[in-house]
Amino acid sequence: MPYCPRCDMEFVEGVTVCSDCGGPLLASEEEAKAMKAQMEKEMEERRKEAAVSVLGDRSPEELAEAAAKAQAQARAASPGVYVNRRQKYDDLKSSASAFYLVGGALALVSVLLWTGIVHLPMAASGRILTQSVLTVMGAAFLIIAVKSSKAQRRCPPASRRSRSAHRKSSAGSAIPIPAQGWIKKFSGRSRRFPGKS
Repeated sequence: MPYCPRCDMEFVEGVTVCSDCGGPLLASEEEAKAMKAQMEKEMEERRKEAAVSVLGDRSPEELAEAAAKAQAQARAASPGVYVNRRQKYDDLKSSASAFYLVGGALALVSVLLWTGIVHLPMAASGRILTQSVLTVMGAAFLIIAVKSSKAQRRCPPASRRSRSAHRKSSAGSAIPIPAQGWIKKFSGRSRRFPGKS
């Protein structure tokens, strides 16, 4: 009986094309299975040849080691999100400003709605739901703004004086001391650079 290998269906004698997929029919199911097995065998041989051409004679351990080295190099090459503290500070400052602005506007609108100064032309339940959502959103934006401001204060940009002192002391080990400026160590004795005292 004619057999369609794609649809896995048998047909009555005399049919030459599958009614579902439109593909040609084989003489029997056994012939279709033999053809599928042959195709799978050829595909497996092609995969092996491709793997040998790409990997060569290297062992799996060598390949894993090479992959680990490549990942380490990629991590070392990427500078991260921020190149310096100033960029991070500016980003946090602009985020805080935007959240304060939007949160303040939402809080103002919700106060106007709750006090009845501005009236929404809606049914009572819809109006209360809208006012509640605006109030929650305003509060959430203000909370995010406060957190961004705190993060901004924890990450102040380096001042010009400390940056120049750091450049001067880059030959030795520079240790920042906020109240006393920068100290450079020379073989057991320390020398104080001008700074805040």
